[in-house]
Amino acid sequence: MKSYAFAFFIGTMSPIVNISKAFCIRPAALSFSTMITSTTTRTLFTNNTVNKTTRTTKNQHTPPTASSLTTTRVFITRMGQASSSSSSPSSSSSSLPEYGNPTYGLTKKLPPGITFPDAIAKVTEALKQNGFGVLTEIDMRATMQKKLNVDLGRPYTILGACNPKLALNALQNAPAVGLFLPCNVAVLEDPDGSMVVSIVSPEEMFSIAAKDGNVSAAVGSGSGQSTSAADTRSNGPSGGGVEALAKEVQEIMTKVIDSL
Repeated sequence: MKSYAFAFFIGTMSPIVNISKAFCIRPAALSFSTMITSTTTRTLFTNNTVNKTTRTTKNQHTPPTASSLTTTRVFITRMGQASSSSSSPSSSSSSLPEYGNPTYGLTKKLPPGITFPDAIAKVTEALKQNGFGVLTEIDMRATMQKKLNVDLGRPYTILGACNPKLALNALQNAPAVGLFLPCNVAVLEDPDGSMVVSIVSPEEMFSIAAKDGNVSAAVGSGSGQSTSAADTRSNGPSGGGVEALAKEVQEIMTKVIDSL
């Protein structure tokens, strides 16, 4: 009876043991699989966290400190100063010497108390009274300042004076005389503050043309009448026609200077 009972117990327990073995194996396998999955999940989550942290750190804007702002301002200011100095060099000054009394000009220093605008007005009026108008007016000081960034230090203007009838007479007979037109009149301030007016000498100017046989021919008097071909040939290379016109203009410009 006891043997039968023991055998029955053993037989009864056998399926349970088999089932237990099966369950023991499966939980172990499940546990291993769960461990791998859990480890992978933790790794992915950890990497995700790192990536998120990295992105967050990159996107974060750290407010600048007062010292960094000061340093930035100083740097930008110095860069701006360097850029300005390189793009626009500082203006330089060029002190002109005394004008003097050149032999190729009719020059006069005006009485004290006359300002530069007054000198321009007086010369313009004197030229007008003697049949010459002002065609051009070049402000040399402003031009040098604009083109070269150099200040001459004193006013200096060149007027271009012309008498239409005399100019036409000269050009009709010797077109190359146009190289000397119009007659230049320099108005400037000397170092002592006085105003100077200087007109190019027509005789000195035309003496250059008289050296050229082609130009020296056929300039008659200021009456506007051209000389004939025979007269032209008789004048020859000595330039009698040019000298006559130059003498007439010289006399007019002398009157202009004397009236100032």
